Amino acid sequence: MKARRSNELSKLRMRFFSALNHTSEIDLHTLFDNLKSNLTLGSIEHLQEGSVTYAIIQELLKGADAQKKIESFLKGAIKNVIHPGVIKGLTPNEINWNVAKAYPEYYEHEKLPDVTFGGFKVRDSNEFKFKTNVQTSIWFSIKPELFMPSKQQEALKRRREQYPGCKIRLIYSSSLLNPEANRQMKAFAKKQNISLIDIDSVKTDSPLYPLIKAELANLGMGGNPAAASDLCRWIPELFNEGFYVDIDLPVDSSKIVEGHQITGGVPIMLNMGSIISEPIAPHHRRQEAVCMNTDIIAYANDRETQVMMDTVALHLKNIYDDPYTALKDTPLAQTAFFNRCEEEGKNIFELRKGLQDAFRSDSLLELYVFLGPAKFKEVFKLKETQIKYIDDHISEFNEHDLLLHLISDNPSEINQHTLDFGRAKVMYMDIAKEHYSAFYKPLVEEISGPGAIYNALGGASNFTTTHRRSTGPMLPTTPPRVLQVFCDAHDKGPFVSDNIARWQTNVRELGVLNREGLSWLPSVG
Repeated sequence: MKARRSNELSKLRMRFFSALNHTSEIDLHTLFDNLKSNLTLGSIEHLQEGSVTYAIIQELLKGADAQKKIESFLKGAIKNVIHPGVIKGLTPNEINWNVAKAYPEYYEHEKLPDVTFGGFKVRDSNEFKFKTNVQTSIWFSIKPELFMPSKQQEALKRRREQYPGCKIRLIYSSSLLNPEANRQMKAFAKKQNISLIDIDSVKTDSPLYPLIKAELANLGMGGNPAAASDLCRWIPELFNEGFYVDIDLPVDSSKIVEGHQITGGVPIMLNMGSIISEPIAPHHRRQEAVCMNTDIIAYANDRETQVMMDTVALHLKNIYDDPYTALKDTPLAQTAFFNRCEEEGKNIFELRKGLQDAFRSDSLLELYVFLGPAKFKEVFKLKETQIKYIDDHISEFNEHDLLLHLISDNPSEINQHTLDFGRAKVMYMDIAKEHYSAFYKPLVEEISGPGAIYNALGGASNFTTTHRRSTGPMLPTTPPRVLQVFCDAHDKGPFVSDNIARWQTNVRELGVLNREGLSWLPSVG
């Protein structure tokens, strides 16, 4: 016992000296001896260079009687702020903020600005609590004979290994599976100690539930399993505590906190980041746009969680009632098809199905009708004379005629004896299909996914501000930093995602984000 305590003290001393190795002006040995009863390895991490505590120590070093003042400050800060923060699972940024608030006489800083998120004013009191060991994922199969692909099965097995003792719940639909696949799903869940929730048996008054059922009932006819999954995440009967996590996201074991509980400033937190734009003119300042993803969502077991969910649910229901407003700034809105559907009052399923049919048809004529002259010209990079002639004569054209006028604005010069018509047509269809993802993705993302949630929680006007470059410890004194410190489920929780830009990513450095999660994008061949 004595040897163990001696070893622990030795570790503490080593970490303490390492953290404060730039403060040679004071007697660290005496300071450690006087503080050791309050020190832990976790608390020492928050004394290092870059922390508010370290910055305060540097200021105190400039004055008289520094040793005594630093000892007095550290005793109070460690006992009353830092150690309790570590126990609560607060992030370094939250602990920095709490130290700055507790010692304004030593560390001058701006106040917490008013920021609203989903109708809630973000609070710095850490009153909302989130269980990291309650995790829910969703899988809706599109093949009746396959309860889940092996990749997703392996991901759930890994999570069980990476986070022993956690409660894993899986939402699925028994009606999408045949009897054998249902049996296999239950056997898999039992072996991995996963609690199954059959969406077909859920009792709820949520306006989103009929939309989930409609998405699943229309699979193959414009319904989308990812959209159904998106909607599930805002139903209180399914999510009232813990985390929603995309099925394939790994766990960072080093971020699992004691007590399996973290805190936040709002009842629901999302995976968040931000992008710094380049100034559009020399006298303009750069903008910081907060971005969000719903691959990680944290829910507090709090009555205000349902209030926030109801706000989002109403917004999503309104989008399904009128998808055209939500889609007005998307590439699809520039097509003739979109305008016809809006005039005829087509629903979201008919929009998706019409898009899929046009791109699966292997018909250039059908693509022309779908795109309309302006978008057809843009997609195939045609000259003005080409598109004008095509538009004037489209009613007389067959596939062969249209292809010739795509190849050249003077088709008579084409040697049709040497032209491989089939290969040329495939080439132009492939050009068109390069645009399919840009057309289809908003039909999920802006209807039920991250784009829709972004607008439900505040939208661009609430989440875009002038970027302020800061020095020293990062504190929540601007709206983006408030969201980063108190509302980001990724930075606080133990799950790892590369589906979104991290905080303050410069737009020039913004690479292609992970595309593997887009299995919900229907193939067009």
